[in-house]
Amino acid sequence: MTDNYYYQITAQRGLEKEYNQITNAANQVIQPPSSGRYAALYFLAIVGDIVDFFPGVSFFVDLILFIPFAMLGHSASKKTDAMHEFTGNLVSKVEQIENTILALRRNYALVLKTARKFRPLRKVAAKISKSLKFGKRSKVFMKIFGSAIIDLVPYLGIIPFRTLSVYSSKKEEKEAYELAVNEILPAYAVAAQERAVEIQELNEIMATEAIAE
Repeated sequence: MTDNYYYQITAQRGLEKEYNQITNAANQVIQPPSSGRYAALYFLAIVGDIVDFFPGVSFFVDLILFIPFAMLGHSASKKTDAMHEFTGNLVSKVEQIENTILALRRNYALVLKTARKFRPLRKVAAKISKSLKFGKRSKVFMKIFGSAIIDLVPYLGIIPFRTLSVYSSKKEEKEAYELAVNEILPAYAVAAQERAVEIQELNEIMATEAIAE
């Protein structure tokens, strides 16, 4: 019984390290849309959409604007994809934590041969899973790249596809950021706290049993 107690102490320290690592990673990945990047995208998009009203030069200007526009769009897309991937993995982590807590309760009940009633577990994984589509890929790059291609087609360029695509892309990235900040990260914090409290309570039980032995 004593070995199990010290094992749980070591495990708890490892979980604290995991929490710190995930928090640090979140600070790097979960970021609001870049004002500078989208200012540049809007500038290129608006210039391109205005030039489309001048057929004599629009095609050549569109070719010049195409590369920087596509590169900035690709950068925005990678950032949004990274947030989708991170939050998807974090939801899986929350589900894993909740399952671990339930498994710990079952194991300790068997070891201690007790019918002790555990406190209610605040389950959050099911709630946040509804807000997140696993495996979701960002449509940012396809929106921006596609709009740039369409604008090369004569007469279609009079519709401001590029400006609309930048607006839509920024909205998608902002939604991914707000979902992570307002739902996913708080849910992970709740689950991690539940796990810490659970391990602490079980450690106290194991310590009592160890002393009794």
